[in-house]
Amino acid sequence: MNNRKICVAIIDDGVNDSLINARIYSYYINDNSVVRDYEKPSYQSHGTICAQIIEKYCKDSICFISIRFLGKNGNGTLLDLICALEWCASKKIEVINISNGVTVFSLDQLVLLKEACDKLIKKKVMIVAAQSNYYRNTFPASFPNVISVEQIEFKRLNQLMKSNIYCAGNHKIKSKSGHILTEKCN
Repeated sequence: MNNRKICVAIIDDGVNDSLINARIYSYYINDNSVVRDYEKPSYQSHGTICAQIIEKYCKDSICFISIRFLGKNGNGTLLDLICALEWCASKKIEVINISNGVTVFSLDQLVLLKEACDKLIKKKVMIVAAQSNYYRNTFPASFPNVISVEQIEFKRLNQLMKSNIYCAGNHKIKSKSGHILTEKCN
């Protein structure tokens, strides 16, 4: 029997480990560094919902690396996202989930983000990232070799804005009070 676990990084707003069965290692971005996170969310954060969905559908054993770069208000910087990706490149991470992205950026920052993603792709790391639900190109989801996901009801007709995966699902996941049905999410 194979005891190997797939290592999945969730780059988001943190993961509440009391709502996840898999092992979670938690970090956050601080002054352009990735440091151990001891202030994990106690609520069902967006990152927690992402981890719960992955855990529900993944048939393999997994462990999570949670990298918090978004604040409680949902805002983060592109440079913090790049820092998280560069840190992942130095670890044995196989899949990166970024259920967010940027639509406003400088060209210099976009180049740095592309370089960080390319480095991971060359290491055979799978990057899955969400597209904006408002018909705007979102990065890193719009980069070649990054698997982009969006809600089917927002399906882009333009060939230049085509996503790899379209989903239309609500997911039944556990919460502290039982089970909840998520919003339609990508």
